[in-house]
Parts: sequence; structure tokens; C-alpha cells
Amino acid sequence: MNELGARRTKELVFTGEILTASEAKDLGMVSRVVPRTELEPAALALAERIAARPTFGLKLAKKAVNQTLDIQGQWNAVQTAFSLHALNHAHKRATDNGSYIDPAGFTVTSDIWDLPEDWDTPNQDH
Repeated sequence: MNELGARRTKELVFTGEILTASEAKDLGMVSRVVPRTELEPAALALAERIAARPTFGLKLAKKAVNQTLDIQGQWNAVQTAFSLHALNHAHKRATDNGSYIDPAGFTVTSDIWDLPEDWDTPNQDH
């Protein structure tokens, strides 16, 4: 939420809007966007670049950033968000015939995730 601000965060959460990679980059949610075919080489190149830096310095830099986020309340915010997320799934399951996810909203992402045609049919094996 810090990167987006409360208003934009609420808009995204309330509408379930799907962002393109470019939009996510513009909002500061990701640092770079590359074509899918270049993803692995780009990730490896970045990893190699980071791995070439002094290990101790990287550890201290990471700790400094993480501790600053913790001081600002990020740990508590993340724990609260995950708790509420889990509560919502439990509520959906209790009120919607055992379904964890609202099928009306999930349909929007089924194509993106390349789900099978019967993704919304309950699995009787479990």
C-alpha cells in the first residue's frame, strides 16, 4: 500500500482490476518489465550482477531496508492483511457452498492463468 497509496490500493482491491505489466511498473509494483521470452535471461543477468557485489555489504543493505520497513509497520500490516485475507476465504467457504473464491470474480482471471474448462467444478477427490 505504501507504494500505491491508500486510495489506489482500495480502488484495485475493491474493483479486482487486473493490471498489465506496464501498469504495474508505472505504479511502482515491479521494477522492470521484459518480454516473456527474455524473462529468464534477464532474471539471470540481474542475479549475476547482484551476486558480483560484496556479500557483507548486500546483507547490511538488505537489513537496513527491511528494518526501516519494519519500523514503519510493514510486518504488522502484512500480517493483518494475510489474516483478513484468510478470514475472507473462510467466510466465502462457509457461505458459498464450500467455495473459497467467488466464481464471478475468478472467471476474470481464469484465462490469464490458463485454467481448464472445468476449473469451477468441485473436485470430489479431496
